[in-house]
Amino acid sequence: MKKLILIALIGLFSIPFTCMADTSIQSIIERYSSLYGVSEATMTHIVLKESTMCTNMIGDNGNSIGCVQINLIYHPEITKKQALDPDFSINWLAKQLSLGHCSWWMTCPIKDV
Repeated sequence: MKKLILIALIGLFSIPFTCMADTSIQSIIERYSSLYGVSEATMTHIVLKESTMCTNMIGDNGNSIGCVQINLIYHPEITKKQALDPDFSINWLAKQLSLGHCSWWMTCPIKDV
């Protein structure tokens, strides 16, 4: 019985993940970095480190969603559908960066002074 449970658990954690990378992500980053006056390099760094630009990335036990990894526990005003939408989430990232919230992402390359 223990072997059967172990095999089932191994199978559960070996489900392949298919990344749905969106080739337009970089152009979306360019547009919103310009609109909000924030660093395109910082935005690109965060999106690459958080999700490798996968629009369907899910992390933090299912709580962080999309290419920007918006945590829906901390941001209940955002729906899962919105977090999975690269245009919405990258716009939201740029807005948050313009407000000085880079530290919301552990991958933020900007260190607080």
